[in-house]
Amino acid sequence: MKQFILSASVSAGMLFAQGTAPSPGAPAAPPSSPPAAAASVAPDKVILTIGSEKITAKEFDSYIEGLPEQVRAQARGPMKRQMAEQIVRLKVLSQHAKKAGLDQDPALKSRIAFQAENLIAGAAYADMLKNVKIDDAAIQKYFDEHK
Repeated sequence: MKQFILSASVSAGMLFAQGTAPSPGAPAAPPSSPPAAAASVAPDKVILTIGSEKITAKEFDSYIEGLPEQVRAQARGPMKRQMAEQIVRLKVLSQHAKKAGLDQDPALKSRIAFQAENLIAGAAYADMLKNVKIDDAAIQKYFDEHK
């Protein structure tokens, strides 16, 4: 039984880490309340507790914001409970790995550092795109000069 729970948790954790939706065979989520009701939750309200770690509504929303755009609406709506369960599984596995000292493995540390740099670079790229101002005259001039 313990092995099954661990196996299921690992699968779910990997799914969340990859940013994909649960498989079509996963149990259907119960109907959720309308988005307006979700917006009424105070951002600093604790909505999940995993061991000694507490996750607020704002942190949960931040996790959802990190998902691919095509998954976000489902994660905030009909699959909100499933996403919360996946976050719990991910956090439990992460806490277990840290207790076992797996986070001290040099290869894993290197991969974690690379992922952090990848996220930071992605944020910088998004910021650059947001702040770029190109007018039609500049585009036409470049086109004319590089036919």
